[in-house]
Amino acid sequence: MFARLTRSSVALRVAKCSRPAFVNAPYVVSKNTYSSLADKSEKEKLELRNKFIHTPQLELDAEVENVKFPQGLNATLHRILTPLLHYAYRENNLDKVHEQLQELAQTTKDPLENDLFLNTWQTNPESLDLEPVVQAVLEQLEETKTLKKLPEICEAFSYVYRQLSNKRVVRVILPNKPSSEEIDLLENELKAFYYKDPNVKLTLQVSVNPDIGAGRIYCFDDNMLDLTTTNFIQELKTAMDQPKSEYSNTVKELTDLLKKPLNYDLKPSNTIYKEGLEKYTQKVFSACGFVAS
Repeated sequence: MFARLTRSSVALRVAKCSRPAFVNAPYVVSKNTYSSLADKSEKEKLELRNKFIHTPQLELDAEVENVKFPQGLNATLHRILTPLLHYAYRENNLDKVHEQLQELAQTTKDPLENDLFLNTWQTNPESLDLEPVVQAVLEQLEETKTLKKLPEICEAFSYVYRQLSNKRVVRVILPNKPSSEEIDLLENELKAFYYKDPNVKLTLQVSVNPDIGAGRIYCFDDNMLDLTTTNFIQELKTAMDQPKSEYSNTVKELTDLLKKPLNYDLKPSNTIYKEGLEKYTQKVFSACGFVAS
């Protein structure tokens, strides 16, 4: 992505004036407004309150309006994601926007590249050659001081992108290297029985693993379909869960150990009790005059 940092973007300068504004973003109340509310009448306060609460609504297309957003998405990010999806869909630019957001998500994972990106964004944002709607998202995140939430926006957009796009990437694990005819058969199988859509555009990422035996394994975005005749998946899951199981067992042992009293493993002894009793008895005898003090 940063190979393009030094390249100017004439198209972006031309389109800058048409960069979409987030018309459904909430009205931000200034600090001076709060301080002056005490001097206003009830009618003026009501008018201000209606102005603050009113949020213009986007005229969303039916496809965009029926999209399901990921659960637990922050309300502020939801207000940013909705117009992002709206304008990308209206401009028929979902693929390009998704590609650039994926590049930005990968950039944030590397501290050096992330610092370079932030520095370029602050000094010369046009050199990043971003789509106008993506640049608008970054400006909105910067304005709300939530630029660190960019990976969440990228992940959420990928979630809704899969609902609107007919492009799918599927990883396939096979016991042997397939021929071109076998790959066509795999694509037709997925289109007919899994996606049930002959127009879906599939990209198969084939990997070979002889340990799976006969059959195939389809790996999707959020699930896996095992069509093998062996218990390869269960063995793989067991191997992957082994560190977690060892950690859980260690924690359980430490918890049980902390619940037991100190020196619980030593033989029972009443030596301390006997010594205390003898000292107390000696004091009582001395006080009664039975023994010399």
